[in-house]
Amino acid sequence: MHDNIHIITDSLGCVSETEYIKDPRVHELRLTVRHGDLEWYDGEKTTAEMVEMINQSGKLPTTSQPPLGEVIELFTKLAKDGKKILAINVDHVLSGTHATFVMAAKQVMDDVPGADIRVLDSFTASSPIAGLVADVLTMIDDGKDIDEIEKWTLDAIRRTYSFFSVETLEYLQKGGRIGKMAGLLGSILGIRPITNLGVHTEGQLIPVDKMRTRKKAIARMIELAAEKAPIERIYIANCECEEDAKHIAEVMQTQFPDVPILSTSVGTVLAAHLGPGAFGIFVRQKA
Repeated sequence: MHDNIHIITDSLGCVSETEYIKDPRVHELRLTVRHGDLEWYDGEKTTAEMVEMINQSGKLPTTSQPPLGEVIELFTKLAKDGKKILAINVDHVLSGTHATFVMAAKQVMDDVPGADIRVLDSFTASSPIAGLVADVLTMIDDGKDIDEIEKWTLDAIRRTYSFFSVETLEYLQKGGRIGKMAGLLGSILGIRPITNLGVHTEGQLIPVDKMRTRKKAIARMIELAAEKAPIERIYIANCECEEDAKHIAEVMQTQFPDVPILSTSVGTVLAAHLGPGAFGIFVRQKA
């Protein structure tokens, strides 16, 4: 096993739901969720448990990124062990985690001679990040160096398109993350917005369509994702709507039988801002 390059992600990449988290070269720093007097690391409670808390209290939880000191500690340990580091973060608009990682990397590279830390903004969230981790591990095992891997990863991020839909705009509105979706607020009830996210949107959730029914929203998102063909990877994420996720996977696999599909949840942090019933379809175009 090549052990000279390590990968660090935050918990919004949902790597902990995959087999890749077992690889000693993969590290995940978890965000935290707070609801009333309860606080937990992302992943310690299920989204179903969190949704039940929200339904009982009527209040949304708050979320926090990993503390700067925690990021510095991990970077420092790996750098002093002679490891090169590739960090892949959730989209910088969805969370300040990327900025924290950038700050930590600068400090550690100033303090630790020879430290080599590359911090990349994924411009997405959830399963596509786990997919990048899987591909980077393969490149490490193939003996690729950090420059080759960084270049490939940046290109893969550029070729990734993320489509999200939510069951209700209530969570985004209350959480202050409605952004450029504000134009949809006039008709919150019954609207299922479809948003696009990626390098091409500069990390912003940009509305691309809106549907009156969930069934139509799912069909439209599949259509939008399929339009990005030729495709080399498909990712799916969901918040308490696993049956919909399975249906999407089946349809996409039928259309693209040779393309690998990775499906995860959205995690409790993202669920706190998107709400139950939210789901995402992500595709990476072939180079």
